[in-house]
Amino acid sequence: MPVYNAESFLMESVSSILDQTFSDFELLIGDDGCTDRSIEIIRSFNDDRIIVIRNEENLGIANTLNRLIDASRGEYIARQDSDDISLPKRLEKQINFLDKNQEIGICGTNFTIFGNKRKQMFMPLQDDDIKACMLVYNPICHPTVMIRKSCLTKYYDQSLYPAEDYALWHELSKTSKLANLPDSLLNYRWHETNISTTKEKSQIEIANSIRADIFHETLAYNIEERETRLLTQVTNSRLTDYTDLLLFEKFLLKIRSKNKETGYYNERALHRRSFHLWSSAVFKLKGISLCRKITTFLLSELFTVSGLLHSLSVRNIRSLITS
Repeated sequence: MPVYNAESFLMESVSSILDQTFSDFELLIGDDGCTDRSIEIIRSFNDDRIIVIRNEENLGIANTLNRLIDASRGEYIARQDSDDISLPKRLEKQINFLDKNQEIGICGTNFTIFGNKRKQMFMPLQDDDIKACMLVYNPICHPTVMIRKSCLTKYYDQSLYPAEDYALWHELSKTSKLANLPDSLLNYRWHETNISTTKEKSQIEIANSIRADIFHETLAYNIEERETRLLTQVTNSRLTDYTDLLLFEKFLLKIRSKNKETGYYNERALHRRSFHLWSSAVFKLKGISLCRKITTFLLSELFTVSGLLHSLSVRNIRSLITS
């Protein structure tokens, strides 16, 4: 747990870890040059499982995490931010899953946003689906993750803050399998000082650069600026032009075609992801009639009955609504 001036929520966050049903762990807390009451709050717990590692100056979250990783002694490394809350069985469920699935190196979970807004978030669960999702967004929520330490062939890159986790998951996905548990095991606090809020512009820019690298490495394709813009608009439900919708359709078909050449992604997983994106783009588009939406949807080369049946599951309908 990296900490920088987190006194407002730190007591509740640390307590959620110390109160886990699985209790055999060390809680490494990185004091990244705190100037508020954070350290005083940490010391008030008087729990010998807590180990504080202090930076002499503010090094940033990625560098602090790397220091904590180097100091850790456990088989698994779990992450949590200093303003979030882990549910009591989080560690127990992730450890049991990793113990039973030795091929999995990274395990995240579903999570619930609370605070200034509230929403339950559903992540892709299987390795093939998670990897296909990386072409679009970061499919593992950083503070939910548990990592098998032996799989950490790479560390965090501070130059990629605040999307350093996205880049790391992609690097580790080359040598490890990934999974998300279907349980919502973390409450992700949404407030005005969230990195997602205060660093939104730089997070989008860096995530776009990471995504471009992923496209180049896995599909041998240099994604165009216009295509990046369309992808961002679709994932943020901001696509408003029917002409852009048709351009987005061509882009998704191009992705499928490139994957046939490289064979990097599981074809069914990639088709599910492109179908999901296409469905979202069509039915969230403003300014056209429902009849035209349905016609456009059904006549597309992206449409398949199997894709429709997969999307009709309760979980995927929820995911479509909240994505």
